[in-house]
Amino acid sequence: RRQKKAAETFRQVLHAVSASLAAGKSVENAFRDAVFETAGAFSGANDATASELRRVIRLTDNGIPLECVLRDFAARIGHDDVVQFCDVLSTCKRTGGDLTEVIRITTHLMTEKQRIQREIAVLTARKRWESAVLSVVPFVLVGLLKTGAADYMAPLYETVAGRLVMTVCLAFLGLAVAVIVKLGAIRA
Repeated sequence: RRQKKAAETFRQVLHAVSASLAAGKSVENAFRDAVFETAGAFSGANDATASELRRVIRLTDNGIPLECVLRDFAARIGHDDVVQFCDVLSTCKRTGGDLTEVIRITTHLMTEKQRIQREIAVLTARKRWESAVLSVVPFVLVGLLKTGAADYMAPLYETVAGRLVMTVCLAFLGLAVAVIVKLGAIRA
């Protein structure tokens, strides 16, 4: 969760950086302005990210190159998007690439990735709920049949063949639940 919040905050900062770069500011000044502009968006959950971003500004004010400071920030946050952005930024600055366009595209890609991750999380949560319900239904049905029609279910619990059938069914049900849990463990 912390990484997701950090990536969301960083995406907001990048959006503000893109606007500042389009206005003609340097990358360092654009980052400084972006961090202070988006400071209102930082909530209690983002305090760690906000303090890390303020640390980035302090270190760049002390003369440390932005690429080095952002690489350190990416290592502290540990989010792949931030690490990849730092690599792209340093390459862009060394080769003289169009930083405004690169940051705009990066922001767009991060937004799309986060949207897709949210959709995957919603879909897998729904399927996990359905699988939990489907795992409980056989036990409920057997319990209802055993209490409502005990003579109907008696051969399954009183004979050797019935017990063998119920044991095999329970084993298959356990296998199915294990497969469902394994499939539900997919993360975005």
